[in-house]
This record gives sequence, C-alpha cells and structure tokens, in this order.
Amino acid sequence: LSNILIIKDYIIFILMCGFIIFIKWLLGLLSIGFISYGTYYIVNKQDDISCANFDLGFIFGIISYILLLIGILFNFTIYHFRPILALGTLCLFGTLGYSGYMYFTISSECKELQKNTSSYDAFQYYLLALAITAFLLIVYYVTRFITNRRKRQIGNEY
Repeated sequence: LSNILIIKDYIIFILMCGFIIFIKWLLGLLSIGFISYGTYYIVNKQDDISCANFDLGFIFGIISYILLLIGILFNFTIYHFRPILALGTLCLFGTLGYSGYMYFTISSECKELQKNTSSYDAFQYYLLALAITAFLLIVYYVTRFITNRRKRQIGNEY
C-alpha cells in the first residue's frame, strides 16, 4: 500500500511540474504578445492615449512584460534567475495597480475623448491582459510552492 502511495505522489509531482511548464509557456506568449501590442499603441496611437496618461501605463506594462519574459526565459535554462522573475512579477502587479488607478480616475472630458477612439477599448484589453497575467502568476507561484513542498515530502520518505 505504501508503494502505491509513493507512486501516486510521483505522478502528482510530475503532473504539477508539467503544469508549471505550461503556465511558463503561456506567460511567455502573453509577454511577447503584449510587448508587441503595447509598442504598437505607443508608436502609432500616441496622441490618442496621452490624454489620460494611458501612455505611461503602456510603457510600464512593456517594461514589466520584458522583465517577466527575461525571467521566464532564464528560469527555463538557469535556475538562479528566479529574482528576475520575482522582479517582473512585482513590476507587473505595480503596473496593474497604477493602470487600474489611471483607468478609474480618468476625467470626464478625457473619458469622452477616449471613447471616440479605439484607444479606450485598447486600454481595457490591456487591463484585462494584466489581470489574466497576474492570475496566472498567482497560480504559478502557488503550484510551485505545492510542488516544492511535495518534493520535500517525497525526499523525506526515503
């Protein structure tokens, strides 16, 4: 019976490791997509997004996603680059807070001006992408914590 429990623990551990890798790939793809998306809006729609300081939100988002992407890429190959991933995560949560603040405190004149352009919708999609990324990062860290704990439990059984 104890051998079956050990095998079950190994299977769960392997599945969780695969899930962590899947989340990293998904975060990497989101990062590349947002870096392209944000750069496009900063370069081509500067006049539309400057009224409400949405341009700063996009710039902070690009910086956060670049740090997150570097952290994810190096975390796949070099184990000691976790601080960059943590820094990218902190920057992303800060950007989410700042951009949410900018979105909810926009003046009524600027809001009416923004609604006539596509940049208001773009900023809403941007906030949605930040929220999804933040959720995936929370899931990543919780899963990694559980996996590390299970790894210690499996290692102590032998």
